Amino acid sequence: MKDMKLIMEGWRHFSENQEENTIFLFENSLPRKTSFDLITEERKLEEVLDLWEVSSNYEYEQLLTEIKALDKAKEFVSDISNKVNDFILKLSIQAFTLLQKGAKAVKKVMSIIKKILGGINKYCQKLPTICKIAKFTAVVLILFAISALFLSTDANAAIQIGKEPLDDSTYNYLRGYLMDLIQDPDILDMKKKAGIVDIVDQLDTLQKSPDITKYNDLAPDLKKALDLGIEQHEFIADMVEKGDLTIGQASRVQDYMEKLGESASATIEVFEWESPTGSGAKYSMEFSAAKDLPKHPYR
Repeated sequence: MKDMKLIMEGWRHFSENQEENTIFLFENSLPRKTSFDLITEERKLEEVLDLWEVSSNYEYEQLLTEIKALDKAKEFVSDISNKVNDFILKLSIQAFTLLQKGAKAVKKVMSIIKKILGGINKYCQKLPTICKIAKFTAVVLILFAISALFLSTDANAAIQIGKEPLDDSTYNYLRGYLMDLIQDPDILDMKKKAGIVDIVDQLDTLQKSPDITKYNDLAPDLKKALDLGIEQHEFIADMVEKGDLTIGQASRVQDYMEKLGESASATIEVFEWESPTGSGAKYSMEFSAAKDLPKHPYR
């Protein structure tokens, strides 16, 4: 799978700034900053994951203490927003680096990401822009994590992270993106749409029953779906980075896809015929979705 593009303008800054890409090591219970890249080069993956978890939790708890104090005082200032934003950017870059190490890193990385971003999301009313960034970041990382498992040679690397392969938000987003392709007026090839319906059906099946046998059977088609979802995120991220799209607009795309995925259903029947003069096929499609969907973000 081709490398993912940075999803925020700040990602490029952080990835190029060696000083910012640090983690905390603890010596005699005292935190000491050190280079994250140096740690990943010099130590085994299992040790790196443990050190990263301790450091990430430490920074998260420090921020959480500050957020709670400001919340109690009923005043949120831009300084804390910048701190949280910087932390999310650094955390996501480090997570992306670790996910590229393969299946062994996925479960621990994603459990840490989900815990920390979930905690930050509790303050969405106070930090709305930060929450949009956190939500967008989480979806990209989860999609990449699942793809990393698909590429793994580990036969026991089921895609399950928690009780289901994908959390509800990511599952609905991916499903919504595929459903949006099905109803795209520019896609006229009904055979192609029928193929997308089949992928959605397989995604639904695996989400409901994530056992290893079904995983192995469905992996090739589901990989196509993941690639499509990641490509759209790359496109959106590229527009954000160039300034052609704001974070708010990117968030509206994601919200629309999630709501569409949560409510949409599609079936396509194929009627094939043969005659002395030739043969052919006729397609009949039924598509439904919630009536209260927001306006399509770009169509």
